[in-house]
Parts: sequence; structure tokens; C-alpha cells
Amino acid sequence: MSQLDFSEGEHLDAMSSISTTWTDSTGTASPPLNPAASLQNSTEGKKHPTFYFSDFINVQVEHMVYSFPSALINSSNLKETVKGLRGNEYLSLEGIPHHEVQAFLDVADARLVSGDQHFTFQQWASALSVANHLQVAEISTYVAKSIEDGLNRLDPFDCIQAAEIYRVQDWLLQPFRRICERRDPLSPSEMLLLGLDRAGAMARARENLMRTIYSKGLFNALYGSSELSPSAQTTLASNALQAVKGESLLCQLPSEQQLTGGARDDHQKDLPQSRDVF
Repeated sequence: MSQLDFSEGEHLDAMSSISTTWTDSTGTASPPLNPAASLQNSTEGKKHPTFYFSDFINVQVEHMVYSFPSALINSSNLKETVKGLRGNEYLSLEGIPHHEVQAFLDVADARLVSGDQHFTFQQWASALSVANHLQVAEISTYVAKSIEDGLNRLDPFDCIQAAEIYRVQDWLLQPFRRICERRDPLSPSEMLLLGLDRAGAMARARENLMRTIYSKGLFNALYGSSELSPSAQTTLASNALQAVKGESLLCQLPSEQQLTGGARDDHQKDLPQSRDVF
């Protein structure tokens, strides 16, 4: 038997020698500690409306059950639904994968508690999808702003795809600006991906950009060398952005019906997973 193994009797004998009474430096014995009573007394005061986390609501998503803070539920479109729950009944969410709910709760916790924002794009996007579905405006705004800078470091067509899938119009301008200012024209596959109308709008934006650059005498400065100075990059980006804003089709999300079709389905790819991007 190991030196750390004890029989039940030996364990009781060892514990019987431990006293819950302690003596201070003057030799006066103090009453035994009673953690349960201390905890009971500490919660007799008025419960803080924001920082007393005692109220959770059980929510079932597929085969998984989560405990949502009631404050989160009350800020969503489920607020009225939970009023009909009785006892230990679960609230059931249909049409949402449980892994997206997990991401939503992780991001909500990071926003309010941990501050840890090291999520993959898929986690951010899943959180945004659930926040939009539940109409939790604060989380939707927080997520959209948090990943916007990360999107700008991705392929612009991936950014456009993400904007369309997750219905965030603010994500469109920068990727279209990057396409507008690049030297290479749209390839046939890229034209099919954008669709005829938006490909035409991009062609007009690029033409307007070139016209502006020529009129300002900036062509040689912006396209005369393989590498641009920081100031030249800023000038080019500013003019390209204005050219994109001049085409309404590049500033607005297409309807859900316009997103269906073989070209887009063929181009569907996994959105980025790397934490290095976000």
C-alpha cells in the first residue's frame, strides 16, 4: 500500500484531530468557522440588477442544453417567449447549429467578462449569425466591428462572399475598393462570381478611377513603379474608394434571390479558420 493510501477508519481518525476552532495571538479561542453561514449572510442584501448572475435560462439547441444569462435573453427576440416557461422547462431554438450557439456565447462572454478576442473567423461569423437571428443588436454590432479589420487582410472576393452570407453591408466597400485599385482587370471567373451587373459596375468604377488619376496628373506616380510609397498608396485608395461609392451596386447587398446560381455555388469555399488573421 502506498504511503498516501488510508483506510476509512484511518481517514476518520486523521480528520478527528483537525479542529475548526482557532486561537489568536493572545491565546483566546475563537468560535468555529462556518462558511455556509457566511455565504448565507453575504447574499441577504439587495441583488444588483446587473452584476448578480443568479438568473439563467436553459436553452436547448439540437442535442445540447445551454444556460443563457437572462439579461442576454431579455435583450433578444426571445424575451416574450420565456415568459411562458414553467419550472425547469427548456427553451428550444430551432434552425441554429449548436456549434454556432457555442461561438455566440463565447463571444458574448469575451465582450462582457474575459476580454479574450482570439477567435477564428468562423467563430466570429457564427456568433454574428446567431446574434442576427436572435436580434441582439449589441452583440451584432460588436462582432461586425471586431472582424472588419481582419476581413481587409483576406482575399477581397472572400470578403464579399462573407458580407453576402452574413448580410453585413459595411463589409463591401473595402474589398471592392481593393479590386478597383489593382492593376489586373477582372478575370472571366471573377466576372461570373460578381454577376453581370456588378462586373459592369466595377468596370465603370475602374474607368472613373483612371480618368480621375489622369486628370490629376497622378498616373506615373501611382502606376509608374512596381512599389508604391505609403503616401501614393493612400492617394490611390482614397480615389478608388470614391469611384466605388459612385456605383450603387457595389455599395449594397444583393437580394437573397440574386445570390443563388451555379457560378456562386461552384465558387463556394471554406471561409478562413486561422486565428492569425483575426
